[in-house]
Amino acid sequence: MTNIEVSKHLVGLMGNPCIARQYTPSLELEERLEDRPWEGKIKTGILGTERMYGSEMIVLASDRCATRCIACIRKDYGSSDIFRPEDLGNLQEYVHREKIKEVLITGGDPFMNPQFTLEIIRNLSGSGVKHIRIGTALFRSDPNRISTRFVDELRKLDKIPGYIEVSPHFDHPAEFTTKTNDKIRQFNEAGIKLYAQTILLKGVNDDPETFRELAEQIRDNGMEWHYLFHCVPVKGNLHLRTKVSRGFELMDSLENHEEVTGRHPPKRYTIPLPIGKVYLDPSRIIEREGQHLWIETRYTKDSLRENQMPNFCRIGKKGFLEVKYLDIN
Repeated sequence: MTNIEVSKHLVGLMGNPCIARQYTPSLELEERLEDRPWEGKIKTGILGTERMYGSEMIVLASDRCATRCIACIRKDYGSSDIFRPEDLGNLQEYVHREKIKEVLITGGDPFMNPQFTLEIIRNLSGSGVKHIRIGTALFRSDPNRISTRFVDELRKLDKIPGYIEVSPHFDHPAEFTTKTNDKIRQFNEAGIKLYAQTILLKGVNDDPETFRELAEQIRDNGMEWHYLFHCVPVKGNLHLRTKVSRGFELMDSLENHEEVTGRHPPKRYTIPLPIGKVYLDPSRIIEREGQHLWIETRYTKDSLRENQMPNFCRIGKKGFLEVKYLDIN
């Protein structure tokens, strides 16, 4: 059973059925779906860290969120999965030794543990890291938790380890409340770059008009819309999943709209899978097999952890891995 946890801020928005739908779990076919579809490929030996690519690392700074999002691939992570303060020295040593260039701080929500998040960033000073990204849903779920002091501290740290970017999560235009917009403005005025990410959700943002309004809100608030994620099947989210092809149709609807510029659409339509992010394009859909699609990636067998071929992968005619992914009819 998937628990329901919603912040007071979002309770005030629940009159909008598109907002309420995001936090109401499905009870259908739970046994078919996974708890954790995402796992780092490269073992680091440090609790609360993951590594998917050669020069990038993930640090899980918190197991807490203001709200439990049904579609989240990390919603069942707990305290035993989180990075510990006593490993700060090990993290700095590992990042320096492995020549890590980019670190994503996520969770949970790192903004729920702001002082520890700042400490992680300070710790990376001098380690060779060039870019630090912070993923958060707090702008939409509980913007009052983001303090002016925290924004100011981030601004001061921006020049220490490298370029800091913050990735707010937004799924519907109604999430852009006055309080949310004020917090976005504070980050913009502090010179901290924001890039938005979104999950494509059935009955929430999968119609062209809502999708366009979301694009306009993101653009009007000075953000780049970087990722549109297809809703990966995890327990409780079956009712929120669209066809993969729906994302292509919505992207096309933006390109064909006279009021939309080339800066409005998401930069990437993608699926986060255990082998890494798989970018979606109609030309990469190889074939349908029942309810599943075979999708061409740009990974090769050498990309796999210990070269072990997962049961959802095969090698395609071009030598790239193809992944078997659950679509819907």
